[in-house]
Amino acid sequence: MSTIDIQQLNAEQLNALIKKVKAKSNSVNKAQCTEKQLGESYPVSPSQQSVWLVSQDAKASAAYNIMMHLLVKGPLDLSKFGHALEGVVQRHATLRTGYRFDPNLGQAVQFLCETKPKPLKVQRFDDLSDWLDRASCQDNQPLDFQQGEVYRTTVAQLNEQKHILSLEFHHIAFDGWSTGILLNELRAFYLGQETHLDVITKDYIDVVGMNQEVTSKAALNYWQQKLSNAPVTRLPADVLPSSDTKAFQGAVVRHNLPGSLASALSARGHALGMSNFMLFSAALQYLVGRYNDTQESVIGSYVSGRDKAESQPLIGCFVNNIVLRQAWSETDSLQAFLDLSKRTGLEALANQSAPFPEVVKSVGWQSEGHPIYQVGLVMQPEQVSLDNWGELEISALEAESSYAHMDLEIYVWPKEDGFELVLNYDSSRYTKQRMQWLADHYEQVLNSFTTASLDQPLQAVEIVTSQEKAILNTLDRRNKAHPDMLSELTACLESINDNHPAMVLDGQGITYGSLKQRISLWLETFRNHQLQRGQRVAFWGERSLEQQAVLVACSVFGVTYVPLDRSLPEARCQQIINDACPDLLIFEKGKQTTAAFSTQAEIITHDAFTVPVSNITEMLTTISPRTSLEEFALLYTSGTTGVPKGVSISVGAANARLNFACKTLTTLSNDRVLQRTPLGFVDALWEVLDTIMAGATSIVAQHHEVSSGSALAELVNTQQVSKLYAVPSLLRMLCMGEYSFPALRHIYSTAEPFSLTLLSEVKAAFPEAEIFNLYGSTEVNDIAWHKICADTVQHGYLGQVVEGARIDVVDQFGRLMPIGCSGEIVLTGQQKLLGYTHDPLPTAKSDDGQEGAFHMRDLATVLPSGQVTLIGRKDGMVKIRGNRVEVLEVQMNLRESTEDSGAVVFFSRQYSALIGCWSGSHSPQSIRERLLDKLPAYMVPSQLYCLRQIPLLPHGKVNMPALEQLVEAERHLIESQAPAEKTEHETALEDIYARVLQVSACDIDKNVFDLGFSSLELNQVQHQVNTTLGKEVDVVTLLKYPTIRSLAQYLFGSKDLSTNKPARRGQRTSRVRRRTK
Repeated sequence: MSTIDIQQLNAEQLNALIKKVKAKSNSVNKAQCTEKQLGESYPVSPSQQSVWLVSQDAKASAAYNIMMHLLVKGPLDLSKFGHALEGVVQRHATLRTGYRFDPNLGQAVQFLCETKPKPLKVQRFDDLSDWLDRASCQDNQPLDFQQGEVYRTTVAQLNEQKHILSLEFHHIAFDGWSTGILLNELRAFYLGQETHLDVITKDYIDVVGMNQEVTSKAALNYWQQKLSNAPVTRLPADVLPSSDTKAFQGAVVRHNLPGSLASALSARGHALGMSNFMLFSAALQYLVGRYNDTQESVIGSYVSGRDKAESQPLIGCFVNNIVLRQAWSETDSLQAFLDLSKRTGLEALANQSAPFPEVVKSVGWQSEGHPIYQVGLVMQPEQVSLDNWGELEISALEAESSYAHMDLEIYVWPKEDGFELVLNYDSSRYTKQRMQWLADHYEQVLNSFTTASLDQPLQAVEIVTSQEKAILNTLDRRNKAHPDMLSELTACLESINDNHPAMVLDGQGITYGSLKQRISLWLETFRNHQLQRGQRVAFWGERSLEQQAVLVACSVFGVTYVPLDRSLPEARCQQIINDACPDLLIFEKGKQTTAAFSTQAEIITHDAFTVPVSNITEMLTTISPRTSLEEFALLYTSGTTGVPKGVSISVGAANARLNFACKTLTTLSNDRVLQRTPLGFVDALWEVLDTIMAGATSIVAQHHEVSSGSALAELVNTQQVSKLYAVPSLLRMLCMGEYSFPALRHIYSTAEPFSLTLLSEVKAAFPEAEIFNLYGSTEVNDIAWHKICADTVQHGYLGQVVEGARIDVVDQFGRLMPIGCSGEIVLTGQQKLLGYTHDPLPTAKSDDGQEGAFHMRDLATVLPSGQVTLIGRKDGMVKIRGNRVEVLEVQMNLRESTEDSGAVVFFSRQYSALIGCWSGSHSPQSIRERLLDKLPAYMVPSQLYCLRQIPLLPHGKVNMPALEQLVEAERHLIESQAPAEKTEHETALEDIYARVLQVSACDIDKNVFDLGFSSLELNQVQHQVNTTLGKEVDVVTLLKYPTIRSLAQYLFGSKDLSTNKPARRGQRTSRVRRRTK
């Protein structure tokens, strides 16, 4: 919260503050301060109140220590330095002040302490490197500011002529402006020139009292309107902090901006009437929006809070926050965006008088971490040289910050003819590489904003660097040549021995000779019906010899294969026929439906004993190779509307997929491949064609054999299946039985993400199997793959891009996203579909101008390694307390925490909350604690239920209507079992929560965030519980036990006594607060 992070200052920058203080000192009166009594309480300023709240935890308190190190060359007189320091302390009451909580006022107060000169602590070191290794590596210790310890001084003696003065102040008594005052006055006292210092007219307590009297209600109203429903704008995290991550862990990256950019900023600012701060803030807001693929962002900055002359010579915490919230359209011109940024900045400065803690309360902020914003910008003063202290040469030691109060704060320092950016970031969430790239992106946006035409639309602003593009180009494998696999299919068929088993159907073996005969029959049929390339042949039936023969015949003859799975309702089959308009409709013998389809196509079938006139060799020699843009197959998906949607797959896409299978999936002639996928799914094509290309055997699963997990497990086991396509939910069903599958060597997982729990279950059930994850969809087949292991599951890797495809991660306008930022996966290359029947193809123009990039609707991030991490569906996000949450991410964490690979998370619109469900023995409270160790509090489902079982559909997917009914029943059961009366401690806790929230009563069974609490108000609850109830509790515990009843149970167990008052179960508490006077 300080306007200046002292650890970022070098010698030149420190003296800038001293110079500014000197310039302001002449305006000060000579009147005396009002007399204060030792121990008497006085109100704290709003700035101090917010620092006090966030400093209740020891780790947080140390993070708000402001540290500076001065290297002193020359004969330092330690006695004179001690006298100088004491002189400064006696001049400024804030350095002799303690702080305590006043329960009557409901907030902290300050009081003057009796102080005695502190002896200087002197430590000896061999040299500067020894000091850097030993002293600077030590964690900052918290200052006991509540007892008046607001500063600490140590002296490191390197030799008689070289010392390091380390000065540490708590932010509750010190801010960035105070640094210049401190160094100026230390120098004056050390040199015996203290009489030249101006008399302080009013002390800190007097001045902040004046400021509080004139707080602008209009300013507070402005912020209420400006920040209503403001989003939580965070930078995408590289790493989610673990439970043992050090709090407020920070690091620094520095980046120099050239003089040419500084000149361009000056010229554009002069032309538009904008300050450097306005241009820098406009660029940062835009960059943050681009990182999150939104057209809105919220960042923050600081004002000194020293608009009154009496405050300018005082050491103390005056700083106040301002917030810059801006929304725009990418179609806006640069001129319009900069004009809006200018107005936003001017409005924020005009309303800076509203204390930030009051702003936070007034907008009802309900998030973690720094309130309202997580990205800050601080413009720093001009650089001048640091004054020496007589014969002592003083310089500042630049040290990297070990703390960060938010995701990122950017300090902008003028440097020679350019600027230096100092990025202080949360190193538990972001890598150094990410911050270095962010600095490059920031420079590119600044360049665009200062040099591009003002008429240029924002959409044209480029941020991805050439270094990033080199990484992104590794995802382009379109230029990899591969053979025409469909043409080779004919040679493969001829080379397979006729007696080799082609399939096992209902326990009966069928040879390749029989399969070839049926293929030849259908090739002859197509020729006799004079079918031409591109005409469509529909097949109605199920997995069988006939289905495989028709598929292969269509593949080599050059007609489009349109499967109609006979398990589909007849009405749906009719919809598909109407849309596909096939020229030939084939029925399996004996399988024809009793209801005739309405179609112009000729309907035919062949008796099982019908034999072709020609053999397959003769038929194949008359067929010419197919071209890549011919239609290979037409598959139907349900789409988002439930109406069948035809996906046209090209010959080129089929060739690419078959080539991938040949090179990577390596099916062998002795493999036994399970064919179980419904005919309308894309995997059903490859279960057949991959197998025939290798001369392997298909184990054809009939409908009754896939109707339950046990039946399928028995089939896989008895038929010694060695290769299996399965979604994770189906694999889980196979793992539930007592079967072992020693013959299974390859498992191909599709459609759903794996969890670590499921991986361990699969490894136990299939000990010899390699598990492949195939990423794709009906529209694009498989476009990426990897072998599943703990590392790939944990990080959600997509894997290696298959030959013939290019993957890009783009924003909503089709622009490449920076490394580490999430966007939508789009595909270009041979694998993409030809189009949808009667529907426009969702397209985008790729960076090389190629039309027809397919939008996958999946969100992903490209890592610096070039790996792509899958995040979830683009349409799977919900908004929880202003935060965008990917439900799939929460579900994966719940599965790991519950050790239940079938655990489910869904968003309830009825309760506007996430609900998590699992089966097992873990209690909801224990799972909440585990999730809070992994996820921010807002991502943890507010309702958690341990059920006897998760209801599933026959194919293994979750039965959502049944699950919602179970949840509602469980919810009513829990409410009915809640005690009808409140206990003594529940009543005491309710009083604390209600007093902090300033309402008459609280629902003790409701999540505190649903009651309207913010993180700042939970700090107040924490302190009052500690002081009034005698229980030591931290904020994390308050989050782990989010209802008053659960917290009372945790703190007091079963020792509570009833107060005979109703528990107000189910009562809705008004969010309108009753303000105390």
